Amino acid sequence: MKIIRGNKRVERTKILNKLGLKVIRFTNNEIVKELEKVYMSLNNKTKLVEIEKVVFRELRSNSTKAKMVFCES
Repeated sequence: MKIIRGNKRVERTKILNKLGLKVIRFTNNEIVKELEKVYMSLNNKTKLVEIEKVVFRELRSNSTKAKMVFCES
């Protein structure tokens, strides 16, 4: 039974990843007994996502600027 559940979890994760979502899993025990650790982990991962967005935006912006300079010359 666990294998089927695990396979469903893997398939669900693949679908969510294709939609651009990142899955972060915690056990019930972690949430009940180590809530602060879970919070810090989520907080750190959220900050990383924000940094990735800024970097991607900058790279895309610089790429567009480089294309414009190249075309104008």
